[in-house]
Formats: sequence, C-alpha cells, structure tokens
Amino acid sequence: MAAPTTESDAPVVGAVGPAGNFTGECTETYAEAHPNSATLGRHGSVEWGTRWVRKGDVTVHLSSKPAAIFRLLADHAGQVVPYHQISQAVWIANGETVTENTLQVNVSILRRAIQPLGMRVGVVRNKGYRLIWPAQAAQGVGE
Repeated sequence: MAAPTTESDAPVVGAVGPAGNFTGECTETYAEAHPNSATLGRHGSVEWGTRWVRKGDVTVHLSSKPAAIFRLLADHAGQVVPYHQISQAVWIANGETVTENTLQVNVSILRRAIQPLGMRVGVVRNKGYRLIWPAQAAQGVGE
C-alpha cells in the first residue's frame, strides 16, 4: 500500500494538525524511491518531506517546528538533546528568534501529536529533551 499523497487522501486520526491512515511500515523499496523517508526500526517510519510519521495503522502529520524537533530527537535517539541545540537547529539557524516558552509550546504540540504512536518526549531538567520509544514509555522511562 502506498503512502497518502495528499492530506485529503486519509481520514483524521487523533493528532495535532492534519493526519491520515497508512498500514505497514516503510519498506526498503519505498525508502529507495523516497530518499526523504526513514524507518524508525520497529517504532515505525517517517517521511521527512511531508512530515508523516507512521506506526502500524496509525499515522500522524506534524507541523513544521514540531517535525524539526522530532527529527533532531530521532537523530539523537537515546541521548538528551540540550535546549540550546534544539533552539539553534530549529529557529536560530533559520534566522528566527526563540524564547524558552516557544520551545516548550512546540514540544508540547509534538508530545500530543506522537502520543497515539506510543512515543513520548521526556525532559531532563536543566539539560534538554529526549525521544522515548514505546517500549521505554511502557517501562516508565523518562518520567
């Protein structure tokens, strides 16, 4: 089954912003045809260009800033990404200003969006954020 080509190709599935439905994970053939896509191992797949994140039959669509935060956290899986590194990569590098509140609001939006996928964003006080995969979330990691 192919990924939805537009947001209107799929029904809304409890996420912040537009969302859709897709069964299956990103296959090797699909990834080769779509270099902007990546697998998240058994945790699902993501298509960075369109900002669709999938796990099984649940798909969520991320808005631009939460998607950029998600990508940074996924690229540093298992590590705490410092607040300043997120701010630099998502806002400052694009010539934008960012406040602590702006970062917190966008992380909150990301948390609500990926919750249906069983993923969470954990905070390490005074340090940064990290992505918590479903198995870790079930064990209470990052609380």
